Amino acid sequence: LNKFLVANANLWKKVDSNRAVHEGRQCVLVEALVEPSGYVMTNLVIARPIMSAYGLPAAGLLNKPNPRVESIFKSYGINNFYYLSDQKRGIFHAIRNAWEAVQLLGEIKNVDDFLHLKFNNISIGKIVYDTYLRATGFGTLSSVSWRVFEGLVQSIGHLEYLENFFRAGIFPVLIQAERQFIPSALVCQAALKHKVVIYSRGGGPTTFTLRRYDDLDQYYTNSHRPSGELFEYVLKNYKQEAIRLGEEHIRKRFSGEPAPYDIPDAALAFKK
Repeated sequence: LNKFLVANANLWKKVDSNRAVHEGRQCVLVEALVEPSGYVMTNLVIARPIMSAYGLPAAGLLNKPNPRVESIFKSYGINNFYYLSDQKRGIFHAIRNAWEAVQLLGEIKNVDDFLHLKFNNISIGKIVYDTYLRATGFGTLSSVSWRVFEGLVQSIGHLEYLENFFRAGIFPVLIQAERQFIPSALVCQAALKHKVVIYSRGGGPTTFTLRRYDDLDQYYTNSHRPSGELFEYVLKNYKQEAIRLGEEHIRKRFSGEPAPYDIPDAALAFKK
């Protein structure tokens, strides 16, 4: 890793010496809330051309200071960082967040109500629900448990920080990959609420899709799904070719040898 970081840093120094960057307070925000090196590097590979396209520098968003992750960022020429751990903490904030969670739960009668629960227009119920299922391995949720309440309190604390974070208008663009669980889903929805454009990665690290989100109503559209405009364009201009390629794609999927750009784990999911 250290050899790579040195070589990578030298490469980007050469690139950056010829790159025009707008001076100012705005920058592209690159998410690194999931910390394995491959995850972070893939987001940074995506970030570099987007930085050039917008003419902006970049900054990293981390859970907390992390020398290894920050060294990876620096090798790509990104030296500024923000941390979720900077949010306000303490007994007063914990009590206030818990009280707000109690008030939210007072509005629901069952789990379906919980799934539709929103806080400041953020789908907090779905985010907490998904995170709970992932952590426990359960297939569903029959009632609101203490662990769910704890996730709700934690999410409210994150959102207080994130609302202020994105409201300032410093980050016109966010590069990220995880959109489902705490805290990443809260970051993404708060960003979209404040008109931040998201470039969201699906798959990786060697092959991946990239989808642009610029409205909160688009949030639960899968990152692999093409836009309606692109679908209509292909239908109008390339219908027969699309049918042929689509048939080939499905045939490979069910033969156990899916294309490298297919959904992750396709070989296992469609084997039988």
